Amino acid sequence: MSTRAPNSNSNSKRAPQLSPRARTAALRLLGLALLALGLLARPGQTEARLDPFYIVHGTSYGQVPARVLFVLDNSGSMAMDETYIPGATYPDTKCWWDNCEDENAGFLQSRIHAARNVIKKLSSDNEGSAEFALMTFGTAAPPSSAAEVPEPCVDLGTTESKRFTWIENVNQPYSTQWKVATNAFGTQGFWLLCGDNRPFPYLRHDDLGTFSMPNNSNAALPDQPLYVTESNVSGYTDAANYDRKVQFFPRFLGRRVNLDCGDANQEAIALASYGDWGNTDPDKQSDVCGRDFYYWPYVDGNPGYSFYLGQSFDNFSHQECDDNENCSTKTDDKHRTGVTRRNQWVGTSLYAPFYSEEVIADPGVAPADKGPLSIEDAQMMLDGAVAKNFMGGVDVTGGTPMKVAYGVPKYMVYLDSEGKITGAKPAATMSNAAFSQPTISSYLAFMRVHDENALCSPLSMIIVTDGQPHTWTSQGGTALYDRMSAVRHIFGVKTYLVALADGVVADALKFERVHHMACAASGSDSITDPCNGTNATFNWDTCRNPADPANDCAYLASNHEELETVLSSIIAKVLETDVPGGAPTVASDFQLSDPNDPNSANAATQTTIESWTESATWAGHVARQGCDDEDPDNPGQLAEYCENVALLPMDTLEEETFGPCAMGRVWDAGDCLEQTTWSNRNLYTHGFSNEKVEIMSAGSVTPEFESLITTLNGQGKIDPPLTPGNESVEIQAMAEFLYGKDMPNDWKLPGLANSAPVLIRRVAQHDSQFLPSVGIADPHCAGRRNVQGDDAPDSLKAFSAQAWNLVDAGNDYYEYTEAVLVGDDFRHPARLPLQQRQRDLRLRAHGAAE
Repeated sequence: MSTRAPNSNSNSKRAPQLSPRARTAALRLLGLALLALGLLARPGQTEARLDPFYIVHGTSYGQVPARVLFVLDNSGSMAMDETYIPGATYPDTKCWWDNCEDENAGFLQSRIHAARNVIKKLSSDNEGSAEFALMTFGTAAPPSSAAEVPEPCVDLGTTESKRFTWIENVNQPYSTQWKVATNAFGTQGFWLLCGDNRPFPYLRHDDLGTFSMPNNSNAALPDQPLYVTESNVSGYTDAANYDRKVQFFPRFLGRRVNLDCGDANQEAIALASYGDWGNTDPDKQSDVCGRDFYYWPYVDGNPGYSFYLGQSFDNFSHQECDDNENCSTKTDDKHRTGVTRRNQWVGTSLYAPFYSEEVIADPGVAPADKGPLSIEDAQMMLDGAVAKNFMGGVDVTGGTPMKVAYGVPKYMVYLDSEGKITGAKPAATMSNAAFSQPTISSYLAFMRVHDENALCSPLSMIIVTDGQPHTWTSQGGTALYDRMSAVRHIFGVKTYLVALADGVVADALKFERVHHMACAASGSDSITDPCNGTNATFNWDTCRNPADPANDCAYLASNHEELETVLSSIIAKVLETDVPGGAPTVASDFQLSDPNDPNSANAATQTTIESWTESATWAGHVARQGCDDEDPDNPGQLAEYCENVALLPMDTLEEETFGPCAMGRVWDAGDCLEQTTWSNRNLYTHGFSNEKVEIMSAGSVTPEFESLITTLNGQGKIDPPLTPGNESVEIQAMAEFLYGKDMPNDWKLPGLANSAPVLIRRVAQHDSQFLPSVGIADPHCAGRRNVQGDDAPDSLKAFSAQAWNLVDAGNDYYEYTEAVLVGDDFRHPARLPLQQRQRDLRLRAHGAAE
């Protein structure tokens, strides 16, 4: 599909870097490098358990894309200018025609234009850091049959059909007065498509009016209507524009599109179009495929909003439809302006879905349901939805049906006894196509169930609305609070509520309601009084001020300047989200309270070891830290075994930490590796015969590692596969990524996909009087008292003795090194001989190791 960009720089390539798919392959190689071969299978869960090799496992989570779903209020009040206060009297007005879509009008621009403009700016600024999607309240869908194509006007004098009518006045800013409507040339009048307001109307390149464009054009597209750049005011007002043919496509395809029907996915889009250029497959193959089409408003200019009316002096009969799907034929001079009316029987409309590589690759998903065909395609759909209305921006009219828009989360998915999603219920729509999802809950169910990469993604939702649900009795209250809270608890989606409206603070009831909505969305346990309930699970983390949810949970903005500030702060929070690699691994240790006094009492310490990823920078962390359990006998104080992490002297004869960090119980491997030159790191994996394989030497991939990866690639286990003829370069790039070369701020540890830490514990020291003397993960003899004269096997005694030997002049480190393994789902950890573990890839429990 060719959707040539609006300027000559839009298609320029970025600086060379690993693509998301290549990065995925590199991260999988990280797991391979961390002692696990064959780790390209799907991630799964592993219960924390003990096994004969003294390995304590956590639970692995999935991979990490950051995603933000905008839910943009497209109700009629969003057509007001920024001075509008709901319920107030004049001078709070509809936006004036020339101000509505003009950012230079400041507070006199429409709220929808201001919101679109801010979202566009922020999505552009954060492109590459996050993926964005956009929904609105339900609108009329694109025609799905020839019968649904909007009817043309009929000239009552000649009975001729006309696709367009000429509008000269609009009822803005006062409903009782007609005001002059100007076009892009500054003169009076503009063209309006006849009939029902439905998306997405396109004109063919050779039937644009008084001018045409070449087919297969690659010319840059200006940010002005084509009539301005390709014709003149005389051509614009010419009667030839009445009779242009229109084709309606099932989704926004950019300002210009040319569908290659040799591609099944693009062909599906062409065959799902209806209109004057074809309603049968043969006609579409002949007249739609391989032809340049231009978005109609991009040709003519601003068509207004569906919330308003235009006045035409054409003597036409015309079809008009309201927001409840009631259509009739009119003979008056009043035409509904805009492109897309609302359909208040539908909760939401999915204007710009997320791109899903998994959905695209799934042969079980019909081409028409795959949604965006690439990340760039998804971005183009979003860019259109938040652009000016003549370039694809969403239209406005109708009410604020928030409860209907949310849907009922529990009706969408099956849950197990632990509240985990196990599958989709029939009520959920399994499609990623534009306009396919009737509710927010249905789309979130699809993303959580069908797109495995989205299952553990940091998915956030930002609702931008300028009013309360209408009416409150039917669309707000307890039922809405219940649904908003359920989205957090069932789907794990962080929701931020932004109120773009003046007057909220001054109206006590509105103030209370907007914060209750935000508190419910934050996961409050109360659906009757959300802000005064509890939120132990999420701690009001999506509130503007978590310390004061009742008065400061929702984000308030009265104009576009405040909206940009608010949305910027929210997106910064979203992008700073730390994504857990898995459940923390808990380590308990027992020692003498005074290591120099053999008669001192035993004392315990408990630490956790966990991994996570900074989603914006892809920086990985593996950290050991003290526990935070509360002392049950002293509320508000740490348990003694947690305090001991910081206070108890370390009982060890070791001196070497295998890294620049000092000896200690608390550390972050990422911080330690930051101080290490990337090429000095020692990373190993193993081959098919369990032989040790060094990955790089002096900054270059070793022949053994290159051979290993080449073999795996030949077996189809490298995804995506290496590029023929460029294998060595890509293997070197993958290895450099694993080693942390050129990462921001000298960070070396990359993001850790599916990587709950695996703790390798040292076996207890042999004590003939008590086996064992410390609490360890030892299924052979843990907790056994030697009161009956039984004994541990001689092999275990010998193994214990060897594990506690100090090597390197007798004072550097224990022969058996405690380690933390991180990688891609260690279902079957590699078991290397003891002598190979001494200096292999490891992060020791007493400090970061290489």
